[in-house]
Amino acid sequence: MPLYLKFCITIFAIIFTCGLYRAIEDRRKRIIITMLILLAISTFSNRSIYWFIYWDGPYFGKVIDADTGEPIEGACVAGIWEIENFMLIASMYHFANATETVTDADGEFTIPLTFAFTLWPMSGLDEMDLVVFKPGYDSHPPAIQRKMEKPEHIEHTSPDGNYFVGRRAHCKIWRKCEVRLNKAMSYEERRQASGKCLNILASWGMKTSKIKKFVKALKDDNPSLKNWWKK
Repeated sequence: MPLYLKFCITIFAIIFTCGLYRAIEDRRKRIIITMLILLAISTFSNRSIYWFIYWDGPYFGKVIDADTGEPIEGACVAGIWEIENFMLIASMYHFANATETVTDADGEFTIPLTFAFTLWPMSGLDEMDLVVFKPGYDSHPPAIQRKMEKPEHIEHTSPDGNYFVGRRAHCKIWRKCEVRLNKAMSYEERRQASGKCLNILASWGMKTSKIKKFVKALKDDNPSLKNWWKK
């Protein structure tokens, strides 16, 4: 739901709550009912508690080889969130939280329930951005671009038919997503993959303490990045 629509619904609900507040004579009941209504609005429309504490997740997924369909073990997976702060004529984004995990022997990963906090009222937690890296493979979102003399129309779909090789996968809460990675065919392609991931992570301005394993894997795979991002 767009943030502006959430804002309009919230304003309407607050006006309705004020009208109901005046209609109730007992002061204690007024306070209790008002707080419960505002809590319900913030919870169901914005996944938050009074627009200050936000949550998202959990997410489940699987990382597989795009050519063979085999699961990829040991791939680094990071989930990143940002908060959109509503302003009268615009909105402003800033980093909210991040978490990381590693795929198991079956290529599966779980990003647990994650919380974020803000003191700006009427904000909104944006959808999670998924970043995946495995040495020897392309990154997710994809970084490698190849030229084909005779391109073939080959589609690899997940069970719900929404995800394709070289496309960006969008995970949904409580729904398993599938991420297919193409193999890197050269050293230059490996550099592109690691550089893409590091650029994405560094652009958020987050500290490496949030994604230690991910950053270590990137720098181990590409030594030229060891002194590039120190936080």
